[in-house]
Amino acid sequence: MNEDALLELVAPRADEELVGAVLTTFVIDGRFVEEELLTTLVGLPVGSGELTRASSELHERLLAAEGSVSVFCDARGFDGARHVGAYDLHQVAAPPTFHPKIAILVWQVPRRTPTVRALITSANLTREGYRRNAEVAVLADSARANDHRLLAATVTYLRGVVDANQSAIDVLDRAQMLLTPRSDGGRRLLTSRGRPLLEQFFDELAHDEVIESAVVVSPFFERSTDPNSASVVDAWCRTLTARADGALQRARFFVPERFDDGRLVIEMPIARAVDVLGSRAELWTLDSLWQVAGRTESVPRRLHGKLLAIRTDRRCLALAGSANFTNAALLTSGGKANWEASVLLSLHRDSLDALLPTKATQRDTDTVRYQAPEPEPPLPVLLFERARYDAARRRLEVEARKRVHAQEGWELFLDGERIAGGVHGVVRTVVCPLARHPVNFSVEQRTTTGSRHIPIEAIDKENLPLPGSGLQPRGEDVLDYFAGLRSTGEFDATRGNGNGELVREELPALEHLSRFSRALFGVQDFLDRPARSVREYRARWTGAWGLQRIVDLLEKRITSAGDDPAYSLFELWELEATLGGLKLAADDRCPGETKSELREATLSRVRATRLRVERTVGDRQTVALLRRAYEAAPR
Repeated sequence: MNEDALLELVAPRADEELVGAVLTTFVIDGRFVEEELLTTLVGLPVGSGELTRASSELHERLLAAEGSVSVFCDARGFDGARHVGAYDLHQVAAPPTFHPKIAILVWQVPRRTPTVRALITSANLTREGYRRNAEVAVLADSARANDHRLLAATVTYLRGVVDANQSAIDVLDRAQMLLTPRSDGGRRLLTSRGRPLLEQFFDELAHDEVIESAVVVSPFFERSTDPNSASVVDAWCRTLTARADGALQRARFFVPERFDDGRLVIEMPIARAVDVLGSRAELWTLDSLWQVAGRTESVPRRLHGKLLAIRTDRRCLALAGSANFTNAALLTSGGKANWEASVLLSLHRDSLDALLPTKATQRDTDTVRYQAPEPEPPLPVLLFERARYDAARRRLEVEARKRVHAQEGWELFLDGERIAGGVHGVVRTVVCPLARHPVNFSVEQRTTTGSRHIPIEAIDKENLPLPGSGLQPRGEDVLDYFAGLRSTGEFDATRGNGNGELVREELPALEHLSRFSRALFGVQDFLDRPARSVREYRARWTGAWGLQRIVDLLEKRITSAGDDPAYSLFELWELEATLGGLKLAADDRCPGETKSELREATLSRVRATRLRVERTVGDRQTVALLRRAYEAAPR
C-alpha cells in the first residue's frame, strides 16, 4: 500500500531525461495529467494550478523527448479536459472495460545506457489516484536484472493495447532493446482476456502446497442485482477450502465502509463467504482516515487498492494491480473479460501482514447490511473514432466510426463552438478548416442522450501553440527572446496573470534594427545547437518560439508599411546571411538532412519576401546602392 504520492515513483532521478512513455488508465483527469504528471515526467518543478507559468518549458521538454508520451484510457473515461496537445491520448473501445494501470518509462542519462522502469498499480491517472487514495503499486527497474522478466512481459502486454499506434510502438521497441529477460525473474505479470485471472493465480501453487490464510482487498464488487453475479466469492472460498487440506485458519475481506442511518452498509456479499467458510470468513472495513507512517495526523486516503493474497505452508503469494474482486476481472475468460494487469509476488510467508491496510475494523458479519452496487448508466454511443489536427494548416479531421449509425441528431463542438452536425443515419468523417488553433484539444459530441469526448491527436506537434488559452508569442516576443532581452518563462508569467493582451510600445526604426541584428546571434546559436529530438529541432523553426514567428513579423511590417523598405532590406539580407552560414552538423538525435530541409524552406520564404521588398524600393540602382552600404557596414 502506498504511503506517499505515486508521482515520486515516475519522477526522473538525478540527471535523467525522459525518452518516452506509454501509460494506461481506466479514467483520466486531464488537469492532473497536464499540471502534475507531465511536468513530473519532464523534470519540471511546477505546482498544481501553475501550468500557465511554465507552458513554454513543458511544451519544449515534451517535444525534446525522442519518443512520445502516449496515454491509453477507457473510451468512457475521458471527460474532455485537455489543453496540452504535445502528448497523445487514445481511447480504447469499451465494453469490455479497459482497466489496466501501467506506466512504461524510458529514461536517458547523457553518455550512459538508458533505463526502463514500469509502474503496475491500482491507481488511475487522477489526482486522487496518485496523491490521495490508498493504492497498491509495484515498481520494476531495468537496473535490477531480476526485473527484466516483468518489464519484458509488460512491454509485450502493452503491444496488444497500443495496436498500430507508431509513436507508442517506437517507445516499446526502445524499451525492449534494453531488456534481457531471464526465466527466473522473481515477479510476474498476470493479465486477463486469456485464462481467468483467478485460475492463473491459484495455478501458481505447487500441487502439495497448503493454504493457511487468505486476504482480499477490493473497493468495488459486481454492479448487478443478479444473484449469480457474486460467484467470484464462491469460487475464491471454495478454492481456498479445496487447497487448505483442513488447515485454513481464516479468510479476511477488507472493504470500504458506508453508514446509512447509523447502520453499516457494504457492497460485498459477505453472506456467501460465510455460507462456505463459516466463522473463518472475516469482514474488515475501512473508513477514509488512514494513519500514514511519519505523519502526526491522519490523512484522507480512500481505499482504491486491489490485492489478493494467500499464506501457505511455504510462502506468501500475492496478486497486486488493477483487478477488483469481480467476475469480469477475475473469473471471465477471453474477449469478454475486462482488460486487467496485476503482478504476481512470491514473498516470505510472514509477509502477509505487511501487505494489509494500516487501519481497519473487524465487523460482525451478521450486523452489516449488504447493498448491491448500482449499475452504471449507459453512455451515448460514440459516433467518431478519432480526431486528427494538422497544426501547420489548421485543419481538423474527425473520423467517423465504421459500421456505426446515428440513432438521432448529433453535433460536434470545439471550444464550445459548433463545428458540424448531422441527423440520424450514416455518419461521415468531418473535415474542418479552423480560424485559430484549438484551446482544448478535444472534440465534444452532443446528442439528446448526452455528450462524449474525442481527444485530438496533433500530427505535427512541432507546430502546436503553447498550452492554454493565453497569449501566444509574436515576432516581437521571439526577437526579444533571441536578443537576450527576455526569457520564455517571463513571457509565460506575464500572460498568465490575467491582465489581458500585452501592450507594446513600437520601437524606433534604428532601435528595431539594432535589436534585430543582436537577435540574429541568438538565432544562430539556437539553430546550430545539437537537438534532443527531430520534433524539438523542427519546433526551433516552426514552433511557438520558432524562427518563423520572426519571418511572420517581417512580412506583416512590410505589408502594413510599418518599416522603411531600406531597413526591411537590411534585415532580410542579415537574416539570409545568418541562415546561409549555419553549421548544420548531424547529431545523434537529428540528421543533417532534416536540418538542411528546414533551412531551405525558410530561406525560400525569406528570399520571396526580399524580392517583394526590392520591387517596393523601386529601381535596381537604388537596391544596388543599399546592398553596397549593407556590405560595407561593420559587423
